[in-house]
Amino acid sequence: MNKKIVTGTIIILVLIFITYLTFSTRITVKGPRITIDSWGHHIEGIVKNELTYSYVLKDQGVTMGIFSGDGFVTAVAQERADALRAKYGDFFRCDSAGKEEAIQSAQGIIFLAQNSTTKNAISEALSGIKKNPTQVSFNGKRIIILKNTYFGLNVEDTTGTEILYVKDFKILGPFKP
Repeated sequence: MNKKIVTGTIIILVLIFITYLTFSTRITVKGPRITIDSWGHHIEGIVKNELTYSYVLKDQGVTMGIFSGDGFVTAVAQERADALRAKYGDFFRCDSAGKEEAIQSAQGIIFLAQNSTTKNAISEALSGIKKNPTQVSFNGKRIIILKNTYFGLNVEDTTGTEILYVKDFKILGPFKP
């Protein structure tokens, strides 16, 4: 009887450990190289120099089998959003004359937080964009993907979505037309 309990406990612990390894995010940075293992994804890349970014976050993205990091968003660079607002007013509205330019200016961004404070701030911003487009600024490093697999299968992403390794994430408030 005790042997069955011990064997059952060991099997459960092994399954928990395998689940943890498969479905947790592990990031390793060595010099300019980065490795990301998350939910069956394995990504290897090069981390570029840190820059300061300002964006208006419009929508939270939805993915199926695509790495989505700590947040996947559709965003417009702040400077471009300000120019569109000056020209069209509320250019995010579907009936706006500026909607085509807004669509062309939008880009997909995947945020990968460098620390828990940044991860929490990204989560807060994602909650905010459900109500209003949200202005944010942060320091981040663009990741150039060298290898991308999902459960061992090669992934070819041709969407132009950028992965940014982010810190010092600040919510500046709602974007008002």
